[in-house]
Amino acid sequence: MPMATITSTRKEEPIVFYLLTGTTFCAISFLSYLLYNLYYKTPPGVAAYPDKVQNLLRYAIFNTEINFDPDQAFKSFTSALKVAEQEGMDPLSNEVLGIRIRLTAMLEKAGRVKTAVEILEQTAADCLAFVEEWDGGKIEKVKEAVQGAEKAAAETGVVKEEEAGEDRRARLFKKAIECRTKAAELYDSDFIQDPGKAQDMLAKTFEMVLREAQRTKTDVPRGMTKIEVASIIEPLAELYLRASMPGLATPLYLHALQLLREDEGEPSCKQVLLMTNIASSLAASKALDARLPDALTSNAKQWAEKSLEVAAYIKPPERDQQCDLACVTATFHLAEIARTSGNKKEAKKKYDEAISLAKGLGQHDAVQRMMQSMEGMK
Repeated sequence: MPMATITSTRKEEPIVFYLLTGTTFCAISFLSYLLYNLYYKTPPGVAAYPDKVQNLLRYAIFNTEINFDPDQAFKSFTSALKVAEQEGMDPLSNEVLGIRIRLTAMLEKAGRVKTAVEILEQTAADCLAFVEEWDGGKIEKVKEAVQGAEKAAAETGVVKEEEAGEDRRARLFKKAIECRTKAAELYDSDFIQDPGKAQDMLAKTFEMVLREAQRTKTDVPRGMTKIEVASIIEPLAELYLRASMPGLATPLYLHALQLLREDEGEPSCKQVLLMTNIASSLAASKALDARLPDALTSNAKQWAEKSLEVAAYIKPPERDQQCDLACVTATFHLAEIARTSGNKKEAKKKYDEAISLAKGLGQHDAVQRMMQSMEGMK
């Protein structure tokens, strides 16, 4: 802006001029403060590392959150892992594993998803290797790891509480499950588009969870919640449903719903979504094989109606868009069931309700699909 224009504005609109000047100054000051805190001060969670590792992590986080530079961030994260090893940090501690997880998040943000998946799978394998060693009675490596962590704590001043072997096993088993679940999600993402690989990985992961629960004689593995186990089951069921295998999806959805009900107690939007998915799965089973009992259709209708009933019970702020979208799907299923049953009047009513709900949520693609279904009824 030319100096003459600035001078003119200051004279003609003094209030506006000083307001804009003050706002600009505040914005620059805030940005400078933000950059200073992130780059020079210790970001949350970084204080648990030795100084040399902290410095590299500051730079890595700066190039991830502020000045996004994937190459520099990758270099800093990998250097932090090497220095952590040199400093004698326990490679399977939450702190070191956390560096790996931060690295994969950065890679996902950069679109380098295949590399992120490789790191997630290797991290899971390293965690499971300890579990196998512990179960096989090979505890020497466990002692070495603990002693190394204690030595690093003494040299760097980073104090860490002692971790019992079974506690360590439970923590690393859970971390492996989390890494495998995330890797499956990325396999199914737009970046890789390999739902078959995602399905295989989630199926094996769920089998691991079931075996672990049997080992501990508990509903879910030690250190994991029922909600966390349900979060593994649900995407696996969805993959089966998308692959036209509703017979495998239905029992998984039912299992996930049972776990959520036991953990949450009160009805939730997540439960509403699962009920709707159960209706979808039952309806799909009948559509794929007309020889199956007609009871599948009536069961699908009951689950769709139940999901709407439960959704009506949930009020804001607990009620979110997930509930609303589930209601659209459930109402659409009721319309489809009425249509296949020959009840055109009821079908049109439910189609209109579903379309109205979808329009209110801005789901234009869904509106088009439902309108086409309704037109096909004529």
